[in-house]
Amino acid sequence: MGERVSGLEKINVPVISYVTRRMVAGHRNEFILKIASELDVKLIAKKNDVPLVGIEGRAANIEAAKSVILRLDQKAQIIADRNGLKTTGDVHKEHWDHLRVDLASFLTQARNALARGVSVAPDLLSTSAAISIPAAPTNDNKGTHPPAEGLLSTAAVTPVFGEASKEPPKAPKIKKRVAFKNNAEFEPRNVSQALTYTAALDTVPPEEDGGRRQFVNSYLYAGGPAGGGKTYSALKAAVDAYKMGLVDEIIVIRPPTTAGKDPGAMPGDKNKKGEPYLTGGIASNLEKITGMTMKELQDKKIVRAFLPDFERGETYGTKEAPVFVVIDEPQNLTVQQAELLVTRLAEGSIMLWCGDIGGKQNDLKNQVPGLAHLIATQGAGKTRDSVLDRACAFVRFTEEDSSARNKILPHVLKALNNPPDEYASLMQEFQEAGQNPRLAASIEGMRVYAVNMLETTAEMTRKRYEKQVRGSYPMLYGGHGPNVAVFPLAGRHL
Repeated sequence: MGERVSGLEKINVPVISYVTRRMVAGHRNEFILKIASELDVKLIAKKNDVPLVGIEGRAANIEAAKSVILRLDQKAQIIADRNGLKTTGDVHKEHWDHLRVDLASFLTQARNALARGVSVAPDLLSTSAAISIPAAPTNDNKGTHPPAEGLLSTAAVTPVFGEASKEPPKAPKIKKRVAFKNNAEFEPRNVSQALTYTAALDTVPPEEDGGRRQFVNSYLYAGGPAGGGKTYSALKAAVDAYKMGLVDEIIVIRPPTTAGKDPGAMPGDKNKKGEPYLTGGIASNLEKITGMTMKELQDKKIVRAFLPDFERGETYGTKEAPVFVVIDEPQNLTVQQAELLVTRLAEGSIMLWCGDIGGKQNDLKNQVPGLAHLIATQGAGKTRDSVLDRACAFVRFTEEDSSARNKILPHVLKALNNPPDEYASLMQEFQEAGQNPRLAASIEGMRVYAVNMLETTAEMTRKRYEKQVRGSYPMLYGGHGPNVAVFPLAGRHL
């Protein structure tokens, strides 16, 4: 089935049907291009009477690519069966969305296998993954004929699977998804956003047949100044996790920041008390991402949003019904509130914290920010605890990332953080007036420790996901440095 061409080989890999081949190709051939790029192979397209994927490259790379295609093809068949997809025209964006996370996992395993010099078996998806190759379509089944761009023709096609399995792989038990009005792709404006989104949706196959994929990172901390897109990236990852069936619900928690009025003195139940704080950035971002209002999302039980003070005794999610928790502006949590929330997460769920520990967005007075406390302790734990190392990820947003909101914002932040010496001394004098100097010094010392720990752990996370992010979002690295997206900003790049 393989032939050698100029030191390379090329083979034809039969897939289950034209429907699954279209799903394996991805929206606008996204998946095929990604496989070719990351595994250094060439995928050749020609019209053919049998659903095939043609691969050309070095033998080891071909085997790696074949394993990814076959495993993705099996997953595609499960989705096709579940959704009643009969023709290539039935395949839509939401079906590719379900496959995208699987592709990332399969590619990671294939790359690791290539690095170790071992092969990846194509039937790793389940213990009963052998599938027979269908006969060529007849004229009575026009909907499944290949599109104009078929794949490598061959005189004889040898099935690469064994005997047909009597029992197909079990589909995960997933609550019916609500169709969103807006299904736009994630388009990160800086590498930090891409790292946050990628780390949040990093998953591995379930331990049991019929279960859900498991999040690699149970906790993800994204820290940095305003305007970098932390909240948007977190909410987009949460919505996409819901769409992919990874979670059944999104929980949003945001501490109240007021001009003096305590939420406990406000009328209404906990949902009513939380409305003023949970609208604005949360509601507008969710509406932009889904095309639905906050009320619609809450009425359909997709999103729950509330304040942190009501959470004692709560558990977020269950093993059977995991959730995606987004905690916004957690620098305004007290240490006690932060410790309460971080211990509420159930197995199989994920909690993403997005805020700033640089000091400019901290509304607490004479207290250590809860986010700084968690980054300091969990970051230190990551460096010496193998379990935390595998289950936690950190992303540091920079001042330059703030151009995601406004191209002038990085310059505004630099001016705020670097005042003239004379004015800086007056600011310090003002801040210290009426304060306990030892208390202020200890708070600042703890905050600085957390900032340094975020830099250390964020570098670990960057190294872990950089290759994947470069492959998924190459436009972010167009020779303009690793943290700034390439966008035309008034004729120059900030």
